[in-house]
Parts: sequence; C-alpha cells; structure tokens
Amino acid sequence: MRRRTGNTLSVKDTSGIATVDRLPRARVDRAKTLIAAGTLSIKEVAYVTGFANPSHLGSTFLRLEGLTPSDFRNRVKSVSR
Repeated sequence: MRRRTGNTLSVKDTSGIATVDRLPRARVDRAKTLIAAGTLSIKEVAYVTGFANPSHLGSTFLRLEGLTPSDFRNRVKSVSR
C-alpha cells in the first residue's frame, strides 16, 4: 500500500522503513555488528551505539529484531562453533 504525502511518496514507501525507525534501525544494525565481533559487553555496545542505557538498547533491539541482544549474541556464538 502506497501512501502519498502531497505529490510525493512517503519515506516509508521508498525505503520500507518508517522515518521514526530509521535512526534506531541504524543503531541496532551497528549494535549487531559489534555484538557479533564479541569484543564489547552489551552495556558497552549500548553506549557506543548511542543508546541512553543498556535497557533502551534491549527494548529497541527486541522491537526491531524479535530477540534480545543477549539472545542474538548466543545465536552468533552457536553458529560460529
């Protein structure tokens, strides 16, 4: 479904990501990279990626990815074994 804002398509229509989710998505994508690298704690990843605290990273990660940062780390570890 395409929504128009005036004579142009909305950002969500062209990118598939709502404007409100663009920055959190970028932060979570960066967090995934850092978590997969395994050199930083979840707390450190939260601050490095710009979240106010680890809890905010956790809730945003869960909303966008469907699992917690710790669960993601465990999956990455089990796949790399």
